Amino acid sequence: MKKIKFLVFLFIFLTFTAPKALSEKEYSVGVSPPLIDLSEIYPGSSKPVSFFILTVSDETLLVYLEPREALMDFFENPNYKDDINSYSEEPTAGWIQTFSNPVELKPEGEIPTLSGTIRGWREVNFLLNVPENAEPGYHLVRIFPKPALPTGAAGQVGVQISAVTPITLFFRVNGNAIRQGKILDITTGRYIGDNLELLIHFMNTGTVTVSAKTNSIKVYDENGNLKASLASETKKVKPGEKQILTALLSLNGIKEGEYLVSSNVNFITGDTQKNSTIRIYPESMPVPTAEVVTKPFETPIWVLILIALLIIFIIYRRMHEED
Repeated sequence: MKKIKFLVFLFIFLTFTAPKALSEKEYSVGVSPPLIDLSEIYPGSSKPVSFFILTVSDETLLVYLEPREALMDFFENPNYKDDINSYSEEPTAGWIQTFSNPVELKPEGEIPTLSGTIRGWREVNFLLNVPENAEPGYHLVRIFPKPALPTGAAGQVGVQISAVTPITLFFRVNGNAIRQGKILDITTGRYIGDNLELLIHFMNTGTVTVSAKTNSIKVYDENGNLKASLASETKKVKPGEKQILTALLSLNGIKEGEYLVSSNVNFITGDTQKNSTIRIYPESMPVPTAEVVTKPFETPIWVLILIALLIIFIIYRRMHEED
């Protein structure tokens, strides 16, 4: 049964393999299966995982395994669409422990399929180590195979090194996953040229890390006229953590005064909104500097009196000596 399943994944692998140019020799590596869906895992536990790496090459390759953070596009799959509501965005690449990296992929024979011939395959084992303080909810991590030629073979001409698809590891850490947050305040920051920083103070009130972004920051004058519409950068925010999301407001055409700012922070599975009043100055005011004034030297009065007494004393002495 395992052999049949393996051959099915081989067919999938070949389906994704791009045709090579006739003038090039292709060294292509794929994985099987492309997705590993694990059961629930408890914090502080480890789980052994295995998959196959495959190649159409008839020469020995070294395949490096590179764990990376996964992308949110995984949840575009209808089978996993609803799981995003319990998804933790904390980094997981460091949870992968490989036993051999790189792994050597040698030709093992030939397995013909409808799309071509597989000449090398190897089962790869690794450990998924879930930390004690791991956040609850669903997690993702991807492992990219990076093929390379052994030392001494790099001088070959017309060589194309390529990889196909990564392994995606999907699992759930036991616990109550909550994606939630709120805006604490909206304030102003520095003046940068003709721009003013708007600071959106966001707090993660849930139990998992989320990506937060202000998709909508609207600035209104006292008459309710919309003066600007902005967005901020995206930041990852851990549970209980506060982050400042920054946007630059152009001051061209904006007069000094009070303005209403309405901000909406989106964290993918939900959003939060807040209104606040800020005061805007059209330009940054130059910081006053102490003026250095050079004053002419003034002789203290007591020095003048002392000099006068000394002169009088000298005159008196000379007059007394003449007598």
